[in-house]
Amino acid sequence: MSENEKRMHDAASQKALATAAAREMLTALDRFEQQQPSCRFGRDGICCRICSMGPCRATTTKKGVKIGVCGATAETIVARNLIRMIAGGAAAHSDHGRDVAHTFLLMAEGKAKDYGVKDEVKLRRLAEEYGVPTDGKSVVEIAREVGQRMLGEFGQQEGELKLLSRAPERRQKVWREMGVAPRGVDREIVECMHRTHIGVDTDYRNILLHGIRTALADGWGGSMIGTDLQDVMLGSPEPIRAKVNLGVLSEDKVNIVVHGHEPILSEMIVEAARDPELIKLAEEKGAKGIQLSGLCCTANEVLMRQGIPVAGQFLQQEQVLPHRADHHLAQGAHAGRETRRVRGSARDGSGAGDRPHRRREFPQSQSRQSGHPRGDHGSGRRLHRGVRVPTAGGAFPSLLPSAQQWHHRGTAAGGGRSGGLLQPQLPAG
Repeated sequence: MSENEKRMHDAASQKALATAAAREMLTALDRFEQQQPSCRFGRDGICCRICSMGPCRATTTKKGVKIGVCGATAETIVARNLIRMIAGGAAAHSDHGRDVAHTFLLMAEGKAKDYGVKDEVKLRRLAEEYGVPTDGKSVVEIAREVGQRMLGEFGQQEGELKLLSRAPERRQKVWREMGVAPRGVDREIVECMHRTHIGVDTDYRNILLHGIRTALADGWGGSMIGTDLQDVMLGSPEPIRAKVNLGVLSEDKVNIVVHGHEPILSEMIVEAARDPELIKLAEEKGAKGIQLSGLCCTANEVLMRQGIPVAGQFLQQEQVLPHRADHHLAQGAHAGRETRRVRGSARDGSGAGDRPHRRREFPQSQSRQSGHPRGDHGSGRRLHRGVRVPTAGGAFPSLLPSAQQWHHRGTAAGGGRSGGLLQPQLPAG
């Protein structure tokens, strides 16, 4: 058994790892091995770096230091570290939901015109759930009121999150008796950070209970809000058949791989990839078209709504890079929060030979419009709403817009479903 066979059972991944090694490219699996042996205190969660008097470590064994400088025991340190991880995860998931809710509200206010209501039945169901009257109101008016109320759940300070009512009544009763029914999404995340700071809560039981409260604020708050509004705005998913694994990358097309959390950007990239003018441009440069695929969470979003094939999961996200067919990797999570990087490996028009990997950066300006920073591509000719294609460059010029231009100026995605069997595909070549 080869080393790569021990690392991953998937044959496509084994081949991709071998290619990466031949090109001296490190992957997460390589970096993991470089970190071994890992720190025992960190692995056990008993290393504390919360305040400036540390770092401290504490153990429950007979030998060793029992408490940190501030007096925190090993149990306190473990509980604090755990719920800070919960706070980070809840913030990431819920901010996804917040961005979706914000976009939904912009759409309802007529400020994001290329998005719309695709599932009116679900919208009316949400209106009923949130107590929004619908008689005599247009779909846009209903959407605006629903968006305002759902966005308000993030900053709510008292009471309970509305969507907790979807849980079985017995479960709701347990949450209330334990005092873990979340009041608002941001409220619980902030209290996580406050409660775990030096000189505040040291009782690991109380700390862990608030971790539960914060997790519920994510699952029954931010994440659920994001899911519901995505369905209304982008369409509710339905069972489909599609291709999966690294073999979906095409050897003779421009490959665009969408990656991240949020489907707001990726849905617009789907629409652009189907634009006849962009497909024609790719063909003029020697490609046979545009092949779109997805990685991780975004892959699932565009798969279940648009039938776009899945190139891989979390452990495969770097494995698309060494493959000679890959041209663009677009990260769409939390669009506009950081500089977007696109990794390119372009072949010439005749298909002979590879050009070296290049890294392009799309800088983001700090000006804000409708609450979001906007991207600036500089010069180039506009082929599609939100897209600037450089007039000079490699064999396949960049077909990707900035995250912000797509967020506000893309066309609502639509189109058919791709066929094929749900089975692993091996890379070509």
